[in-house]
Amino acid sequence: MAVIDENLCRAELSPAERASQTARRKAIYEELHPEAKAGAVSANARWNADANYAPAFTSNTAESTGRSLRAVQLDAERGEKISERALRLVVNTALNTGRFLDTLKKIKGEDAQVDAVQPALSGIAKLASMRVIRLLSHET
Repeated sequence: MAVIDENLCRAELSPAERASQTARRKAIYEELHPEAKAGAVSANARWNADANYAPAFTSNTAESTGRSLRAVQLDAERGEKISERALRLVVNTALNTGRFLDTLKKIKGEDAQVDAVQPALSGIAKLASMRVIRLLSHET
């Protein structure tokens, strides 16, 4: 988990990489602290006010990485709802934005997400090649 925290503190991570790393951190954190899962903290606190429970994942991650609670929540949600395959396709492309990831997370199923990414990637490639052709034609 320390390696993931170090990665999340780095500013060079893209939105897709942050989502993937945050989802991995959340899975590890909840395995180490099952009482910190969503809903468990408030339910346990209601019945046993004296018990010491681990802080919620978002609070712990925000404190460890210096990010805001909302940023951690967004990254965790994206990482949990978007398949790892789709996230890998998006990395190092123009689609690697929070807005695109938020659209992608609404699509159910890994295959459907991958099917949604591939045409968008080919569309970007076509636009890029058309720009290169235009630039080259203006140079001659």
